Amino acid sequence: MSGKPNLYRICILTALMALSAVGSAWSADGRIVPQSVSDSYFNECGLYTGAGYGRVAEGPYVPIFLILHLGVDAKRWLPSIREHRGTLTVFIEPQFNPSGTPKQNAEIGLGIGLKYSYPVNETISMYALGSVGPHYMTLDTADQAQGFLFADTIGAGTSVFVSRGCAINVEYRFRHLSNAGIKSPNLGVNSNIGLIGLTLFY
Repeated sequence: MSGKPNLYRICILTALMALSAVGSAWSADGRIVPQSVSDSYFNECGLYTGAGYGRVAEGPYVPIFLILHLGVDAKRWLPSIREHRGTLTVFIEPQFNPSGTPKQNAEIGLGIGLKYSYPVNETISMYALGSVGPHYMTLDTADQAQGFLFADTIGAGTSVFVSRGCAINVEYRFRHLSNAGIKSPNLGVNSNIGLIGLTLFY
């Protein structure tokens, strides 16, 4: 079976879960998007899962993403932005991403990046992010040398707060994997990624 039908099912399920979360949030009282910096070093701790879709010479490439998101509010180091309504976060994302297409393989990696979020109202925030970081991919393909790679990622998403310190996130990312010319071939592997996650704020 092609990877595209599976990705469509994941996107539909993600959209339904997001709509359910929005309904729950609108029906609740006193939902407030947290903006303060706590005594904890990490202000965000989240778990994300989802799927990507790309193509290599051998066929569809559909990794399943398992990501831990740990973020620190940059207001800790930049007093000049403490009164700003939005939040700039520095984050790291350890991840393990298995795939069954075009054959059994896996990625392990670390993303390091920045995320900017802005509250639309008391229950919803919009955000954009970008990250880079080292990855190791076991996939043997004619497009990309197996082994050490760099992942360049950009994305955007929506956080729906279901309580003061807890949000459901729905997110899209575009990712490019390549090795900066260290080994050949190095055509790169591009993926469109849909994620859903749960984040706790401190």
